Amino acid sequence: MSSVDTQGPPKGGNTTLPFTQLDTLFDSYKQEMLLDLCALCAIPSVNGPAAPNAPFGAENRRALNYMLRRAADFGLPALDVDGYACHVDLGEGEQTLGVLCHLDVVPPGEGWQTDPFAPVLKDGFLIGRGVTDDKNACVLMLYCLRVLKEAGFPLKHRIRLIMGCDEERGSSDMAYYKKKIGMPDYGFSPDGSFPVVYAEKGIHRVELTASLPKDGVVRAIRAGTVVNVVPNHCQLSLAVKDVEGVKQQLSALCEGLVLGEADGLLVVDVPGLASHAAMPEKGVNAISRALELLVGAGLPLTDEEAKVFTTLKNALPLERGYDGHGLNADICDEPSGPLTMNLGLLTLEEGRLTAMLDIRQPVTFTGEDVLARIQGALQGSGVEASTRSYSKPLYLSSDHPLVQTLLSTYREMTGDNAPPLSMGGGTYARSMDNCVAFGAEALPGETSGGMHEAGEHLALRDFYLSGHIFLHALAALAGQNA
Repeated sequence: MSSVDTQGPPKGGNTTLPFTQLDTLFDSYKQEMLLDLCALCAIPSVNGPAAPNAPFGAENRRALNYMLRRAADFGLPALDVDGYACHVDLGEGEQTLGVLCHLDVVPPGEGWQTDPFAPVLKDGFLIGRGVTDDKNACVLMLYCLRVLKEAGFPLKHRIRLIMGCDEERGSSDMAYYKKKIGMPDYGFSPDGSFPVVYAEKGIHRVELTASLPKDGVVRAIRAGTVVNVVPNHCQLSLAVKDVEGVKQQLSALCEGLVLGEADGLLVVDVPGLASHAAMPEKGVNAISRALELLVGAGLPLTDEEAKVFTTLKNALPLERGYDGHGLNADICDEPSGPLTMNLGLLTLEEGRLTAMLDIRQPVTFTGEDVLARIQGALQGSGVEASTRSYSKPLYLSSDHPLVQTLLSTYREMTGDNAPPLSMGGGTYARSMDNCVAFGAEALPGETSGGMHEAGEHLALRDFYLSGHIFLHALAALAGQNA
């Protein structure tokens, strides 16, 4: 096995084919790329019930079929890996450069001013679910392969574009792909930020459970859709005698409540503001707001209810609940920064309370380290904590050859000398060795964003510039001079 297998590819140099020819050919497909992106984003590829050859639902299957058809249109060999993923190849070689993208998206949620699955172009922006996470990268990378093929660009290594269908729910697709096909030798996932992400925090899902009286004041709680989104609604069902008086109390404590009655219970909808769980500080957690109300409104809670809800309120307060300090988990390291925490899901049914935390923890700490801190902080509270899943962190040194090649390409294309990054988000990059996240957000003057939020949007200027950066990066990593 060569040194490249274990340390990543060396820096690329000038190729035998002028980059201007590649860039000109790429630009000639701008309109076609945009149409493909709109068509792909019109497919609501949220995880759904499994079906034959569609383990993640019919809509993910449709998205996979769309990209397979387009690869065939471009004369690129492709393989459907049992509906879990597909790959598209270009070139041959002893080594394979992998590019890992995903076709699945999170549920749209509420708060959209447009149909999330009918992409709208307005003032230079494309608005719709998946336009930045991660369907833009899927389309761009397929066109990069098309351009390299049509230009006859000389390659030293095979390039393999892998597109999966379960990134948002834990990347079981990549585990299946790795077992059946095997992973490339090195590569990147265009599902993070520019200039390049050399460290991704560990992703730790911790479940909190408690038992409460079935005939207590709080009869039901429903909040959150997926754990990796800050919840923007929390619904409480309360058994109270003075309904009108409690309504007034609650309204005085929190603006924007929606109050109603159903089945003899007071129903309270507590609003929040959604954001990605990797950046919980950008949102307002509706569950934390609801806990503040339950503890602070003077409700006639039972002793068990008061103890559990006060524990959760203090552990995950509305202010700074995302940094872990309420659970003795406000830790930090130099490569990747501080821990972040999102209380993403909360349910109470028939006296059984279940909450789910999404924790992005620094790369030098283990899952056992963090769980022990949380369990210690909750000792004696009646709330139990256990690990549901743990994805180990990704960390390559900032001077790793792969990091340096991608960083150089980005800087040459943009003139921006920003340093390499660490992040709390998790990408497919952690599914294989010698792999990092590279783009497609955080360009100079970047205005795209809204991942996992209402109004997800992509600036066309960012879309096309990202494509040129990816094209040059593929040439530098897999070209004859790599």
